[in-house]
Amino acid sequence: MPSMNRILCCLIVGLCIAITLMGCNAVSKNERTNPNSGKIELEFWTLQMLNFADYINGMIKEYEAEHPNVKIKWVDVPFSEGEKKALTSMLSEQTPDIINLNPDFSAILASRGALLDMNKWVRSSQKQSFLPVAWDAATLGRQTFGIPWYLTSAVTLYNKDVLAAAGVKQPPQTYDAMMALAQSLKGKGKGYVLMPTLAESGRFFRVLQKQGVPIWQDGRLAFADNGAGKELAFWKRLFDQGLVPREAITESQQAAIDRYQSGTLALLLAGPNFLNIVKENAPAVYKSTDIAPQFPAQSDYMDFSEMLLVIPKRTEHPKEAVDFALFVTNPKNTLKLAELAPVLPPHSQALANPAFTQTKSTDLLAKGRSISAAQLLSATTVMQIHPKQNRLNQLMDFYVQSALLGKMSPEAAMKQAQQEMNALLQ
Repeated sequence: MPSMNRILCCLIVGLCIAITLMGCNAVSKNERTNPNSGKIELEFWTLQMLNFADYINGMIKEYEAEHPNVKIKWVDVPFSEGEKKALTSMLSEQTPDIINLNPDFSAILASRGALLDMNKWVRSSQKQSFLPVAWDAATLGRQTFGIPWYLTSAVTLYNKDVLAAAGVKQPPQTYDAMMALAQSLKGKGKGYVLMPTLAESGRFFRVLQKQGVPIWQDGRLAFADNGAGKELAFWKRLFDQGLVPREAITESQQAAIDRYQSGTLALLLAGPNFLNIVKENAPAVYKSTDIAPQFPAQSDYMDFSEMLLVIPKRTEHPKEAVDFALFVTNPKNTLKLAELAPVLPPHSQALANPAFTQTKSTDLLAKGRSISAAQLLSATTVMQIHPKQNRLNQLMDFYVQSALLGKMSPEAAMKQAQQEMNALLQ
C-alpha cells in the first residue's frame, strides 16, 4: 500500500498540473461582492489559529471599521490539512483571497503561476519595513510569492548539569569543541552531546549552509563540489563512535526533544517555544536548562522558519487582498501576535522593541526570544528555495541516511545526491 506521503505528493503534482492547464489568470466565477450591500468579501485562511481567535477577530474588526466597503470572512484550517485544502481550493470556484502557508509549499504554487508576485503589488516603502532575510525567504528567482507574517529562530538549549558532569560550564561553539564534549560525556557515561536528526526534511541542507558550504553555483546544485562530503564525514564519525544516539538516523526532531527531557542530552537545537514543553513535562530538566545562540557560532546564516500570507491569482480583488495582508503583517499587529505566542515579528522595527532587547536572564523564554530576535537582526543570508524543494529534501535525506548507515561513503553519497538532484532539475 502506498504511503500517505506518496499519495499526497501525487495529489500535489496532479493538482498543480491541473492549475497550470486551466490557466491561473482565469477569473473565478464566484463573485464575492454582495450586490445588496455593495461590500467586497475577502476570504482569509489561517493555519490552526483558533487559540488566537480574539486577536484575529480584533484585527478583522479594526480593518473593517477602516474599510467599510470590505467584509472579511475568516476560515481556520487544521495545520495538517492546509496544503491539501489550498491545492483543492485553487481548482474550485471559491478560491480564498488570502492564504496562510509556509515558503516551501508556496514556492510550488508560485512556480505554477498560481500566486501574485508581491514585488508588483507591494510598494518599496512598504517592503523596506520587513527584514531582508524574511522577504528573501519568500522569493523564487525574481518573484516574491508571499508576505512574511511571523518567524521562529532556533537557539541552543543546554542542560547545565549534563555539561557539569563533563567538567564544562558553557556549551560548545565549534564542531571541535562539540566533539570533545561528546567524547567526555561518553567516557563518563553521562549521556550524549545532542541528537542530530540530519535525515529529516532536508535538514542537512541547513547544516551545510550554516557551515558556509555553497549549495547552489551557476544555477546548479554544487554542495558536493564544495565540501559537503567532508561535513557529512564529521557527523558519521560521531555516529560510528557512539557519541550520539544511533536512532537519530531514522528518528525525528520530536525524538530529540523527548531525549532532552529525559536528561540525557547536553544540547537541544530548537526554537525557544520548546521551553514551555520542557517546563511542563520535565520540571527538573527545565530547572537546569539555559540558552545560548545557535550552534555553531560565527555564521552569517541563521536557521529560521517563517509563515507567509499568499494571494492566489484567481482572487477577484487583488488590490484589497494585498492591502489586508499588509495590514495583518504590519509591525503593530505582528508585535501584538508575538506578545501572545512564542513567535517573532518579521520587521526590524518590531524586533528592536524592548520586549525583545530588555529581558531578565532569569526568564528563560524571554531570554530565548531576545537571542532569537538578535540572530534575525544580524542574519544576512537565506537558503535559496526551489519549486521542487520537497523532492530535493527527500533525496538529501535518503543519501545522508545511506552514508550514516554505512551503505555509502559520505563523499560518494553527496556526489550521488548532487548528481540526481541536478538531473531532476533539468
